[in-house]
Amino acid sequence: MNGDTVFFPDHHADRTPEAPAYVIGDVAVSYRTMVDNSIRTANVLREADLVPGDVVAILLPNVPGMLDVAWAAQRSGLRYT
Repeated sequence: MNGDTVFFPDHHADRTPEAPAYVIGDVAVSYRTMVDNSIRTANVLREADLVPGDVVAILLPNVPGMLDVAWAAQRSGLRYT
């Protein structure tokens, strides 16, 4: 994976912000919403003193927002499992 991968949702949010980034059940989340959510979550991770290279575990059910958290970790330079 190269450094550009983390910006994949940002790329689509710039070009097609209202297009669905993902659909889980009957909930569709747009690229813009996914990016906004991941930025907010990335800020929380930084406020928790996590730094690039730290490892976090993401333990969430298959719910809207799970991918936002994964992108937030990646956006922050964190390793996650």
